[in-house]
Amino acid sequence: MKPLFKKNYFVLLVTTLTLISFSITFAEEPPPKKYELKDAIHILQILAGGMEAPDPEPEPEGVIGFETVGQDWKWNVFENGDNPPPLEIVVNPDRSGENTSPYVAKFTAKKNGAEWAGTETFGFEPFTLDESNATVTIFVYKPVISRVCLKLVFPSGEGLGTVAELFTENTKTNEWEKLSVSFKDKMNVPTDKITGLVIFPDRDPRNADNVCLFDNISFSDDPVIENVIKSELIRSVEHAENLANGTGIGTSNGQVSQETADTLRTKINDAKVVMNNPAATQMEVNSAFVTLEAAILDFQNAIIGDIGDDNGDGLIYLYATDESIEIDLDFNEDYQSVNDWGSGSTLDKEYTQDSLYQPVIMVTPGIGSWGDSSNGCVAFSQFSSGFASTYQSLHFKYKGGTLVKLKFPGTKNQEVIYDVNSATQLEDGWFEFTIPLSNHEDYQTASEFGIFNHNIEDPFFITDIYFTPPTESK
Repeated sequence: MKPLFKKNYFVLLVTTLTLISFSITFAEEPPPKKYELKDAIHILQILAGGMEAPDPEPEPEGVIGFETVGQDWKWNVFENGDNPPPLEIVVNPDRSGENTSPYVAKFTAKKNGAEWAGTETFGFEPFTLDESNATVTIFVYKPVISRVCLKLVFPSGEGLGTVAELFTENTKTNEWEKLSVSFKDKMNVPTDKITGLVIFPDRDPRNADNVCLFDNISFSDDPVIENVIKSELIRSVEHAENLANGTGIGTSNGQVSQETADTLRTKINDAKVVMNNPAATQMEVNSAFVTLEAAILDFQNAIIGDIGDDNGDGLIYLYATDESIEIDLDFNEDYQSVNDWGSGSTLDKEYTQDSLYQPVIMVTPGIGSWGDSSNGCVAFSQFSSGFASTYQSLHFKYKGGTLVKLKFPGTKNQEVIYDVNSATQLEDGWFEFTIPLSNHEDYQTASEFGIFNHNIEDPFFITDIYFTPPTESK
């Protein structure tokens, strides 16, 4: 029987490959059907007793559904470990649920891949982002609860600019779920043509390879779908506990009163009740989150002398050209590293050849682990977690390209791009930025930040970097 099985299997394979190579016509009408590789794979699945291979059905207009739109586009996979599998177009394993589409995309997020492993495409026609298409909807089918990130990109210089990275999160596993994000408040980015879509299906740390399916990506003016998402509340609880555990009780610098500590502990426990309740509604989750965030802010404001303002001038300096300015955040004391984040950039922290300011930090882009030289970067790392939680804004002087990217890693809205037109113009090509830290959600949890000259290969210069606390803390 074994030789017969092998022979029959060979016949099946030859038959299948024949279907790939030739068109089969049974009558003059309808016209012959062209069989492609995916048809062959599905035929083999049927012959082996697998799932039924459905016929492709045209998607609704404007939907990337992998039947007739998106299945033949180039999808690049990035930051997904060693020998990353390509994006695959496969038969939908569950057409009984919310997604009845025949074919879907399969992304395997590898255990040894980066948290930001993902896939990107530039297969669609460029379009203008406006109210009619700013809501992006996607169906996902995942084995784990984790964040999903969607990013829109546009041409910028010799590289790409980012409109924004927006996060949502699935609340179900091993079944289809419809998610959406809205770019409506991101339409001030200086571009009128969106050329690329980037998808991060499993944007969290993982302890196994996770096979994530996605499908039916659409752009519309629909309202954003509200899921019962607890990730923000979970991170807020973790932040509050770290803050409470790391702050002493007393009247010395950096301490709080016993009453303040007890109040925060009570709010943490209240939030945990909601966090651990599987039947909690989104309204209850949101209310617990807002209440705990307010308690965290009250706690931070109550910390005695914790803003790091050594001379009381209301400006917490990290770097300054003028030697008479007192540096409040000291290297090796408040933070441990000034680096390029693996970008390959060369940093000259005492550049003295600028015509207006000397010294300044000069950043010359290079090719590092990122694989391109269009993102020069200077990063200030290894602060204590939550170092920026008592600050309200970041200020710095900048000279270089027209777009600057500020990043607080590990936060929800970690990367934001700023145009020099939003800054104060100085002399000789210099601009001064004043950036509200609230633009970067969850910045209070960060332990580092980086400044980029976005998508050009020329050097950039930066000086007079400082934070300001809320007005009432000065």
